[in-house]
Amino acid sequence: MAADLGARRLFALRVGGRLGQKIPLSLEELMPGSLAPVYAASLTATGLEECDVVTARLVEAVVDRRSADSTAGMRSVTASESKPFAKKPGERFWFIGLPVPLYNANRGTPAGFSLGYGYEAENFRVSATFGGFSRDSDGISYGVLEAMWIPLDGEISPYIGGGLGYMGAASRGGMGGSLEAGIDAFRLHGVRALAGVQALIPFFDTTRNGVVQTVSPRSFYPAAFLRLAF
Repeated sequence: MAADLGARRLFALRVGGRLGQKIPLSLEELMPGSLAPVYAASLTATGLEECDVVTARLVEAVVDRRSADSTAGMRSVTASESKPFAKKPGERFWFIGLPVPLYNANRGTPAGFSLGYGYEAENFRVSATFGGFSRDSDGISYGVLEAMWIPLDGEISPYIGGGLGYMGAASRGGMGGSLEAGIDAFRLHGVRALAGVQALIPFFDTTRNGVVQTVSPRSFYPAAFLRLAF
């Protein structure tokens, strides 16, 4: 269908689809005489009731040489444009862990605990974790935001990653980083088990001033861990 909407401006409206289904509409401005297309815009109406709104937007887009998407308003956005994006599957988990310090061997009793919350998809996990561990009065507490890469999609997969956050050690506090590697097991079940090693790296001085002597700073705090995710 063609119409002359202005001096020497020729337009053609094309309608496709079937009744009861989505209706693709396109509007073209044609060169008088040759009928060569000058500018075009297209939108899809989900039914006949949307055709008047879509047609008005197409006219506005072609006349002003704009994209059809830019003509959307609160009262003229189509059902197709307003539908939510499809998303890949993922799950949210609570993580409860028992870290065991890997330093000061045979000195004192190790202690540690961690609690986290995160989102895990097929090949990655992001989480926030809070916890701490110590041995022989030498320990660290932390709160970090982490990102992990999980290469396999089977029942068991290794993973590796790290994070940044705030840490406290040697009666001081500041920013720090974390590195972690481990095994993510029972991925096809509702409850998962994670085991591996981690290293917390304070970005501040951890020299300890004792009564008898000054203890040299520790550049990182390594630990093994076991976690349950549910």
